[in-house]
Amino acid sequence: MVKTLGLLLASVMLIAGVYYFRQQSQKPAQEIHYHAGYEVYKDGALQDFSDLKYMDMEPCVEGEKEEEEKEEHDLDLHDGIGNVAHVHGEGVTWRKLFEYLRQDYPDASVTAYMNGVKLDQVLDKKMNAYDRGVFFVGEDSEQQKHIDESMQRITKDYIVRIEKKGESCTK
Repeated sequence: MVKTLGLLLASVMLIAGVYYFRQQSQKPAQEIHYHAGYEVYKDGALQDFSDLKYMDMEPCVEGEKEEEEKEEHDLDLHDGIGNVAHVHGEGVTWRKLFEYLRQDYPDASVTAYMNGVKLDQVLDKKMNAYDRGVFFVGEDSEQQKHIDESMQRITKDYIVRIEKKGESCTK
């Protein structure tokens, strides 16, 4: 009797566990979408990435995304705004941003400040929501001035305003 009761209890627990894990696996994965701001100075000149060639331009049909033609990116830029990255992937690094922008800088030539703090090997660091990066490639005799100006332009409030603007075809 005790053995039968134990088997029955174990069976009920097993069925409940299978049901629970099956329900969990059927839940849609949480969509990743956050934003980080940045500016890049090359030989002292602020680079402009707001050109259409840097934007993710999704074809729209009657207000909807045309899914079969959409190329998926872990990150992209939208709406002519060239200093805020939209991150859509897990563990996206700053290197991925430069790859997306088709800017191939040797690691040794990049000096970076993240949220106002100088970091080494920043290209391999994960982008986080509301990060604010200032990148220098080549020589720049006015780095501190440029850091200060960039930190005033790409504030968290600025990034939040960009978030609220929406994205192509979606809002």
